[in-house]
Amino acid sequence: MLETQRYLDWLKENMQTPRIRLKGEEMKFMALFESITGATSKDCLIDDENDRIILVAKKGDMGLAIGRIYCLTFSQESDGYGG
Repeated sequence: MLETQRYLDWLKENMQTPRIRLKGEEMKFMALFESITGATSKDCLIDDENDRIILVAKKGDMGLAIGRIYCLTFSQESDGYGG
């Protein structure tokens, strides 16, 4: 819950000016996200201060994105035998 509040505070602080264009770096991250997950991304926020990238998935695609990322994370952490 605290992490969600931090994210909302960060958005309020950093999204004061309407965004008109995405930069090339943001477009690359969005394309990578879409190619890995199959989900459509609507926006990309690069948070250098907290060393993270926040991608906003299209409504209805969040489950697809989370499921695919979870599977990729699990397969990288697992030795293939459940551990």
